Amino acid sequence: LSLDEAKKVVQKKGFGCRTVGEGLTVTDQIPAYGSSIPSGVDVVLYMGGKKPSESVTVPSVTGMTAEKANKTLTNAGLYMKAMGASGYYSSATVATKQSVASGSKVERGTVVEVQFTDTTISD
Repeated sequence: LSLDEAKKVVQKKGFGCRTVGEGLTVTDQIPAYGSSIPSGVDVVLYMGGKKPSESVTVPSVTGMTAEKANKTLTNAGLYMKAMGASGYYSSATVATKQSVASGSKVERGTVVEVQFTDTTISD
């Protein structure tokens, strides 16, 4: 697609977008088409060239709040999909598991599912 066409499609789906490179057509994107990502995140559109193929290291987000975990994963070039009690966003709601082990090497733009638990709730 052209940049204008691609932006319209991305924004219609509820995502932001940013571009890397120059050119008239989108040659690739992160995350890949069909990936499940949270609304409001940015889709990266690569213009005129291929997306970088270098891998990134997955950080540990265990014990972090949803906001901090999302920022940590985003800074590493990854996307976070929150699961569990993440909707509460209190300081007592922390990450307890992640779908990709910390220290793993993955493709930039990989979606990491993070399980959140409210630590104030007990059995």
